[in-house]
Amino acid sequence: MRRFLSGLVCLVLMLFIPGLVFGKTVLNWFAPMSAGPELDIWQELIKEYEKEHPDIEVKLSVEPWNDYWTKIATMFAGGQHPDLCWMHYSRWKDYAELGAIMPLDSFLAKDKELKKSVFPRVLIEMFTNKGKLYEILKATGVLL
Repeated sequence: MRRFLSGLVCLVLMLFIPGLVFGKTVLNWFAPMSAGPELDIWQELIKEYEKEHPDIEVKLSVEPWNDYWTKIATMFAGGQHPDLCWMHYSRWKDYAELGAIMPLDSFLAKDKELKKSVFPRVLIEMFTNKGKLYEILKATGVLL
């Protein structure tokens, strides 16, 4: 009986408290950047995020813009894709059609702070495919 209870406790811990049993959740993020101010800013934001979420580790890998698209396509084709990546608005739909990227709707539904309503409708529509949202815009530029 004691052995059964010990086993049951271990099973419950493994199922319901994975951070304690297995350690940190690691998110692999792949982005098109080179060394410089933008990379420095993102690295600082990662540090802040990890400080607020000590059970999560973000591993940022970068590739210069010119090589990024070949590398990300190779990663997805080889089944070694990152958890998070940047996807240009002209390319994301191809990945969505192939089922290579996940829609974000279920994640947004669980988030208490980030809601679709904070984004302009045109941007939500731009990144929606077959009724599912696949991207959230990280930045916009200005045309002068």
